[in-house]
Order: sequence, then C-alpha cells, then structure tokens
Amino acid sequence: MKNLRLTHPTLRASASGFTLMEMILVLLIITSLMGMVIFKMSTNVDDANITSVKGSLSALETTLLRYKMANGALPTEGQGLEALTTPPSNARLRKPFLKPDGINDPWGRVFQYRNPGRKSGGDFDVFSMGPDGQPDNDDDIGNW
Repeated sequence: MKNLRLTHPTLRASASGFTLMEMILVLLIITSLMGMVIFKMSTNVDDANITSVKGSLSALETTLLRYKMANGALPTEGQGLEALTTPPSNARLRKPFLKPDGINDPWGRVFQYRNPGRKSGGDFDVFSMGPDGQPDNDDDIGNW
C-alpha cells in the first residue's frame, strides 16, 4: 500500500479586511447623510405643526362659540381657555367642552386668548405663539 499523506491546506492571513481609515470614512459619510435627513425632517415637522395649529384654531373658535351659546357669554380673559376644560363657578353649563390637552398648540404651549379681540376684529383673539414661543411677533398664528 502506498503511503498516503494527508495534506491540509495552509491557512494564511487574508489581506482583504477594512482598514481603520476606511471604516472612519464610511462612518463619517453615514453620519453626514443622517444629519441631512434629520435636518430635512425637522423642516417638515415645523410645516406640519403650522398646519395643525390652523386646524386647532378653527376648532377652538367653534368651541368658544358653543361655550358662549351655553353660558350666555365668552370666557373672560382672566378665565382664559381653561374655562373650556374646567368650567368656572359662574358658568351655567357645568361640563367641560374640551379635554385639558385640547387647548395646547403642537409645541406644547397653551393657546393664547384675548377677550375682547385686538387683532381679529371679532369678539376674541385666539392664537399660538408659534415656534419661538414669544407672543406678538411675526410667527404668531391666530384667528385673524
């Protein structure tokens, strides 16, 4: 019988891996792309919030008019929009018209209410202070 020799293929180190510099470069590219996507999405979120405010203002106006019909008068400026969520003691109809979060704008701040109205030309002003949270500037969104 012939002497059979078992041979094993030799393992040698492969040079086909990634270098540290290549990995850092790929991570930088991915991070840059993610930053651009997040920036673009944040712009769309502000646009969506502004659209949401306009719908909420319309609903608040309707709710204020329902309050006026039920109680004979609008809430005073001192009572504010909270009168829609927790009826004041002088209200004829002692039921809430809205849930407490119904008077908040998309930025989490309570809508502003003025009675009598100063900008709308009507009985009342109701408005959001907009993205910057400061009243009486150009980014306010109201019923005027």
